[in-house]
Amino acid sequence: MEYTYTPENVCPIQIKEKLLGNTCGRRHTSCAGQLSKAVRAAYSKTNN
Repeated sequence: MEYTYTPENVCPIQIKEKLLGNTCGRRHTSCAGQLSKAVRAAYSKTNN
């Protein structure tokens, strides 16, 4: 599988939708979920 990351083609909302809600075993969150929250927080700061 080939994956090319181009930040200009990905918006924070897409990141949030893909990552938020992922779990890690019995935990209620995951690294991906935490990344989603951080992206959302950073986006909110830059757009206020």
